[in-house]
Amino acid sequence: MTTSGAADEVTHTTRAHSFNAAAAQYAASRPSYPPALFDTVEALTGRPSPAPGSWTSAPVRA
Repeated sequence: MTTSGAADEVTHTTRAHSFNAAAAQYAASRPSYPPALFDTVEALTGRPSPAPGSWTSAPVRA
């Protein structure tokens, strides 16, 4: 027996939107990186830290 497409779409949409709350909770409780970390990366590599937002899932100093 198969389910209707509409019911599948509702389930998919509900699951997709449930991620929003989990992502917001994770972002709110995730610790930030200390400024000294960026200074150290810059000193060791001889290059400035990456542009804000260029690292995936890691905040960078603006």
